[in-house]
Parts: sequence; C-alpha cells; structure tokens
Amino acid sequence: MKQVDHVMQCIGDQNATGLLTPGSVAALNLSGARSRLTSRDLGQALSLEVVSLMIDNIVTGTHVLDPIKKIIGSLKPALLCLAETDPRFFSHKGHPARRLLQEITDRSVAYESIHHVGFNDFILSLQAAIAPVLKQPTGDPLLFEVAVERLILALDSVKQPEKMKKAVNALQRAEERHLEAMQIASAIRSRTDAAKVPEWVVDFLCGPWSQVIAHARIESRSDDKDPGQYRELVEALLWSARPELTRKEPAKLTRLLPKLLAKLRQGLNLIDYPPVQSSPFFSMLMGLHHMALRPSSRPTTPARMSAVVPAKAVESREADPWLAPNEAEASGFIALLPAAENLSPGMSSGPMRLIADSTDKALDQGVELLLDGEFSIGVWVEILSDKVWTRTQLTWTNPKATLFLFTSATGATQSMTRRSRDQMLLANTMRLVSCQHVLDDALNAVARAALRNSIDHLP
Repeated sequence: MKQVDHVMQCIGDQNATGLLTPGSVAALNLSGARSRLTSRDLGQALSLEVVSLMIDNIVTGTHVLDPIKKIIGSLKPALLCLAETDPRFFSHKGHPARRLLQEITDRSVAYESIHHVGFNDFILSLQAAIAPVLKQPTGDPLLFEVAVERLILALDSVKQPEKMKKAVNALQRAEERHLEAMQIASAIRSRTDAAKVPEWVVDFLCGPWSQVIAHARIESRSDDKDPGQYRELVEALLWSARPELTRKEPAKLTRLLPKLLAKLRQGLNLIDYPPVQSSPFFSMLMGLHHMALRPSSRPTTPARMSAVVPAKAVESREADPWLAPNEAEASGFIALLPAAENLSPGMSSGPMRLIADSTDKALDQGVELLLDGEFSIGVWVEILSDKVWTRTQLTWTNPKATLFLFTSATGATQSMTRRSRDQMLLANTMRLVSCQHVLDDALNAVARAALRNSIDHLP
C-alpha cells in the first residue's frame, strides 16, 4: 500500500478476477460507499470509490487552479463509467484516461494564476480536447485516446517544438565539444614545457584553445588527428611564451609571430570566441614577445602577468561545458559571474561563467538538502530574472547532469550549467514549484486513506 503503482495494479487485477471482498471495499470507508455496496461486483464498487476519491483529491488540492479543477471535475462521470468496465485504468500507467489526467495536471503547473500569459489559451485547448468525452460520458477508452492526443498536439504546438529542438542540439553540440576538449586539455597540461610558462598561457590553451581543437576534430569527422593544424600550434605558442628561449633566437620569433597570431585569431573565430574575452590574453602575450625582442638584458614582468588561476579553479572550470555565443543564444543560456580574483585573463567574461571553486563544497551540500533527489525531468521551477519570476519546466538534461534546459509553457527556453543551477537555488533566485505529479499525489492520498482505514478495520 506504500507504493502507488503496486496498489493500482492490485486494484486492477482484483477487479478483473473478482477477488475483492466486502472488507476491501469497507477499508476505504468513504462517503457514498454505502450506496455503492449494492453493486453486484464489489470490485466495481471499490473502483468507483478510488476514482471518486482521486478526483476529489485533485480538485481540492492547492497545486491546481480553480478553472482547471472544474474541467477535471467535469470528467468524473466519464471516469466513473470507465472504472466500471475497464480495470486497465488502474493497472496501466499508459491508459489513455490516466494519460489525459496526467497531461492536464502536469501542464497546469505552468500557470501560477489565472492571469498568467497563455492561461486562457490553455483552458480553451483543454475544453476543446475533452469535448468528445463530455459529450458521450460512456467511459470509452478510445474517446480518452482522442482527447489526450488532441491536447498534446495543441499544447506542444504552442511550445514551439522546433525552438526546443534547436536548443537541445546546441547543448548537445557544446557537450560533445566539451568532452573532447577535456581530453585535449589534459594532454596539454601534462606536457613538460607547459610547466615552464606562465599559468595564464596554459589556462588559455586548456580553455578556449582546447575548444578550438575539439571543434575542428568534431566538424572534420575524418581520420585526420589535427584538422586545421590547431594542435600543432600548441608547441609554437609554448615556445614563444618563454623569454629565456626566444631572447636567444629573436629572428625565429620575428618570423613566427605573424603566423602564430593569425592562426590564433583564426581558431578563435572558428568557435565565435568573443574578442572581448581574448583581448587580455593577446595583450599579455604581446608583452612577453616584446620582452624577448627588447635589447634589455633584464626583462621586466608586466603587472598583469602575475594573474594566476589556482589549479583547483582551473579544474573546476574544466568540469563545466563552455557554450559558444550562438549556442548560448539558441538555448537561452543563463550565465553567472565568479569572484573577480578567480578569473583568468583570457576568460574574463562571456557566455560561460563558473562559480568560484571555494564554494563548491557548500554548493554540493546545500543543493543536496534543497533537492533531496527530486530534481529530474518534468520538475517545475521558478527563475528570477530582471526582478520577475518565470515558471518553467526541466525538459532536458545531459547524461552527466552538467547541463540543464528549461522550457516555459509558451516555449521560451533557458539553459544553465549544474553550478549555475546550484548557485541560483542557494541564492533563492530559483525555487522548486512541484517535484511530484499532481495525479501521483492524488493516488498517494487514496493509498494512504485505504491503508489508514484498513488498519482501523483490523479485528
């Protein structure tokens, strides 16, 4: 009785085989049970009581707005007829009638009030979809099948499925590139010459440049291990960033620089990396090269050269996928800025912003308490943006749960990394609305009532 699916399965099986007893019906102990006990089939009597209580629990709940409660209440006669003739309603989650109730209650969570944008259209779609069921309340499963298909078709067209598909494709592309880039970054960081250059150079190579190499590989779809020769540039850049070597071969550095800089800009353009993010890196790189070509025997370190990203911060950043501007736009990406002292010169601002590593442990612990394992596809949340709360539903996440896509009732999409989601939850700029289906809540209430009253009737 503690598992709703098991309870409903038992009701369906017993109803079909006639194994119910008067005590089973009495266990519910509900208003109206006395009149229905005259039924020849006690299984039908129990079925009617379960449906009645389920509908009552939905229409008296707090998650459903009054106009939707009225629509669900209007389905009660048809559902009662169905319960008498079709026990599959209880034993199969995929039954058309249960799917219809599930769609109505789940999608209704999108609207926090009757004044919400799109609510009137939602009500009209519901009324049009269930009209055949109300016209002929015979309990025919085919009528419910038609109703649920019409409802899904009408509501999904409003949600702009092509827009959502475009958003998912953008996130999947970013994830694929990210996984490839992480392997490339790991190989770069393990090089012996990488330890002999300023950390911000390695940070650039393991950040934007690893994305460039990964993008070239993915787009190439060939056996070429270095399409575009972007990985080949790593060795040249590392050499050019060591003044103690380049000062000995100024002619070689002079010949290399035009090609090196042109190739760097070409690669960053390949992934649409914003110039405003890369300009600090180029400024510092030019400073290094100027030191090598300067006749002074004692090179000075530029003031900004001391900016070093802690190893933990770099590792933390690599754990989050980076989105190109066009991918961020397609998916409605929400970015958060970390603390200024944890920014790399080459990664100062832009589409992908990560949370400082010092808060990672607190984030993990806090979010675990907030979510309690309930943050899954279908959950509804409210997100604070520009001082306005927007209700939206989690519709997609990648296998590793590092990227999330939310879609509103009108089809507007918002995406974010796991760290961004965690930070927003802790900052109370995201709040959970519903972690559980309204229909499941109603069935849980039926199960609890049956269990409670069954115990009351024990000898």
